[in-house]
Amino acid sequence: MPAPPEERDERLEILSEALAQVVRRQRELEQRIRALESPGAPEPEITPPPLPQWDPPANRDSPIPAPIAAPGAPPDTTLETTFGLNWINRIAVLTLLLGAAFLFKYGVDNDWFGPGARIALGVAASALALFAGDRLWRRGQAIFAQGMIGLGLALLYLSVYAAAMLYQFLAPGIA
Repeated sequence: MPAPPEERDERLEILSEALAQVVRRQRELEQRIRALESPGAPEPEITPPPLPQWDPPANRDSPIPAPIAAPGAPPDTTLETTFGLNWINRIAVLTLLLGAAFLFKYGVDNDWFGPGARIALGVAASALALFAGDRLWRRGQAIFAQGMIGLGLALLYLSVYAAAMLYQFLAPGIA
């Protein structure tokens, strides 16, 4: 037997309010996730309002569904995640670093540029890698950003080392 129109309208209104609160809560949670992913951002304090409860009429047996429990802590990282994200990233950074070093050595052996240009190219390449790492960090790709920033720091270290030890442009104490 169908419910009377007044009861059906009341149930529809309560469901609409509950749905609107669920959508608001989802937006709040997405904002909190974005705040947690971006470094240095303060975590917003949000307290969700209680969901409305529908009181069924005494003559009906329609129980209120139990609220869905929030998921617990994220699952532990698996070997696949660790290997795929961390180790492959480190291998790629090492490969890029060695590739840049061999290209640089090839240019030096063929006398394509002088000592000042060699150091300037090293510093420019490190600045480019640091900039790319920062951009990746802001897009939420923390693992890849760490790799690019590591590459930039390694290139900068090699450039400063070359400026001090190979070409004596900088004093060792300054370098």
